[in-house]
Amino acid sequence: MVFACNGAVIWSVISLFLLSLGATPFHLGLLETGSRGGMAVRLLAAHLLSRIGKVRLMVLCRTAMLLPVAFLATLALRGSDDGGTSIWLALAVMVVVTVFSQAGNTAWWPLVQDNTTKTGLGGFLSRMHIRQRSIDLVLPLVIGWYLGTDPSSRHFAPLFALSIGANLLASFIVRKISEPAAPVADSHYWRRLVDAARLPALRRYGLFAIAYGLVTAAILPFWVVVLTDAGMGAVYFVWMTSVSAFGQIVALPGWGRLIDAHGSRSTLSLALVSKGFLGLAWLAIPADPLLLVLWAT
Repeated sequence: MVFACNGAVIWSVISLFLLSLGATPFHLGLLETGSRGGMAVRLLAAHLLSRIGKVRLMVLCRTAMLLPVAFLATLALRGSDDGGTSIWLALAVMVVVTVFSQAGNTAWWPLVQDNTTKTGLGGFLSRMHIRQRSIDLVLPLVIGWYLGTDPSSRHFAPLFALSIGANLLASFIVRKISEPAAPVADSHYWRRLVDAARLPALRRYGLFAIAYGLVTAAILPFWVVVLTDAGMGAVYFVWMTSVSAFGQIVALPGWGRLIDAHGSRSTLSLALVSKGFLGLAWLAIPADPLLLVLWAT
């Protein structure tokens, strides 16, 4: 839940912050590229889990995020400049934040497995998602009200300061999570990765994940640009996070029943085909401001 708070004050507003500095769609594309590329650090972080422990890895990474986030707040107070230096510095800082965040989050799922039983995992994940989405439902409403329609870069400095507090609190909480001693591996880490990649099912899933990631990375960063050009104010972008969270809370039980009745693969296929057809909706963006907000919702 603390991670969800941190996401609301950093990741949900970072595109708007860059736009307030004068960023272009090219810069937003670089932000997405850096964020996606930063995920590769998990390969190395997974190797560190058995060496330094899951809790220690997450605490170290969350603590390491404090300095770059503080620098981000300083950039927000400084504002834009004619040469665009602030934009490039903000992009570089976000790549650093992404690397630390992804490295620390590598320990998240193993810690969940350490502290749940197989029979109780489904209930735990369901409760966790509902609580996280509840935060995503409420907090963006407050942030959107605070930012207003056309925020300056200075408006983002208090949000980044809140991120510092959230990461400190997360580090304190994570320290109290228990973990068993790491088992002794019977082969080298990188060798185990190669062996895993040889499994046909896992290899097919990897190809799917890569294709889906490429499509998502090519589309998601630019919806902010398109809707901004269409006249939507910044406040509504943040509020769309609440709309998404509300949709997830309402729909989660139904998706769960579909999975129980028909399995994960067919349910995933239904969702992917539906999202594909929804892409056609971008060809019919309304011009009226009220209709535009309703369309985005």
